[in-house]
Amino acid sequence: MTGTTQRRAAVRRTAPQAGGAWLRQHRSSIKDAQANFRANRGAVILSVLVIGITLALPLGLQVLQTNFLVLVGSLGSHPHATLFLDRDVSHEQAQAIADSLALDLRLGEIKLIDRDAALADFAGSSGLENILATLATNPLPHTLVIAIDGEHFIGQRGDRLEAELREIAGVSTAKFDITWVRRLEALADLMSRLAVAIAAILGTGVVLITGNTIRVGVHSRRDEIEVTKLCGATDAFVRRPFLYSGALQGFGGAIIAILFVASAFTVLAGPLDRLAELYGTTMQLTNIPGPSAVIVLVCGAIFGWLGAWISVSVYLREMEVRVG
Repeated sequence: MTGTTQRRAAVRRTAPQAGGAWLRQHRSSIKDAQANFRANRGAVILSVLVIGITLALPLGLQVLQTNFLVLVGSLGSHPHATLFLDRDVSHEQAQAIADSLALDLRLGEIKLIDRDAALADFAGSSGLENILATLATNPLPHTLVIAIDGEHFIGQRGDRLEAELREIAGVSTAKFDITWVRRLEALADLMSRLAVAIAAILGTGVVLITGNTIRVGVHSRRDEIEVTKLCGATDAFVRRPFLYSGALQGFGGAIIAILFVASAFTVLAGPLDRLAELYGTTMQLTNIPGPSAVIVLVCGAIFGWLGAWISVSVYLREMEVRVG
């Protein structure tokens, strides 16, 4: 029993020591990475700038897509459906159709345009009163203009609603002003997928850029690394400071990318406001959202870490081959 108690006490004393040693190793690796930055300041700065420019493109596309979706949402927030009734439908029948549609909670305001009133308005606005007066019958049908919540025009719900309105008895033709908005939404989805594809391609470029910079630092310290390995250092010990260096380069490049994109959209905000005023509307750019900035920072650090890991691992494998 006494031996067991002593072993437990030894474990309790050893655990904090092991944790302290782990922290000291990582603190030493961070200092080593900082020293490597100072020794290769020029190459590191160029690497960070190139990484920043590389990450700025997909980030800019993502912010542009976000603003595009806001624009599409504002344009298509109050779509309308126009139902042209059969010419033999009377005014009372048209009013009955409008009253039945008013019970549908998916539909908003329903306006019945009488064909006689529509013909009179057309005659007054076109100046063709004399010609239209010679017509034996009114060629225009009764028309229903229906306001619809944009949410009910999304996806399969919108398709079902359109089909239901087209199949109403007495409806000759149905027109919907949401089609072009859907096209814009499809374009926005394409932009989103394009941003993801470009981000994947340029992310590979960030890995290669960081790996090349780290490889230069590894070769400049190859004698130190070989001596350290001969003294019994593990690959993880040798690799750790370079991993910190790569992650910091990627993180710094992500910060540069955020600054580039934020500055660009700030510069564009003024001219866009003036252009919107000329068209009698308002449009304000949404700059980089917080979650997007966090994702870019994390991805930049991961890409830099991965590039450093690949570069150092390849060098250590080559060194083992030479020694072997």
